[in-house]
Amino acid sequence: MFELTNEFLIRLLFFIVTFTISFLAAKRFFKDKTASLIIGLSIALLAFFYANYSNLEITYLSYGWLGAILLGAVPLVIVFLYLYTNDIGKVPRKLIWVVYFIILFMLYKESNFEYIKEISTILLTTLIILLLFDSKIKHLFNTNKNLKRYKRN
Repeated sequence: MFELTNEFLIRLLFFIVTFTISFLAAKRFFKDKTASLIIGLSIALLAFFYANYSNLEITYLSYGWLGAILLGAVPLVIVFLYLYTNDIGKVPRKLIWVVYFIILFMLYKESNFEYIKEISTILLTTLIILLLFDSKIKHLFNTNKNLKRYKRN
């Protein structure tokens, strides 16, 4: 039977971050999205299967609050930029946010981190804000993109 372990969740979050970074980097070099997708998936799968779990967990545990913020905020910024700069619909964006925060919450819950209540409150507040203001944030990104396009022409 399939079990959601702390190791799997960390690896899954690492896969998402690695895929997003490599896909966006490859998309700048290749005009074809299929080639970028294949490159992004291959790099992310290599990182997923060959990254040592103990190295990821040591980073998480040894830095305390800073490690928790880095492992939570850096992927948050990457996912945020990925979701709002690409043409992803409203429902998939919200679903990705919910899945992302469930993964983060499970990671913090399964670890022996002493500030789990504070972090859970921060995560829940951030999720509610992102879900409530999702369309406004996307509208701001689209407006900014259209203004840049208009200035070029």
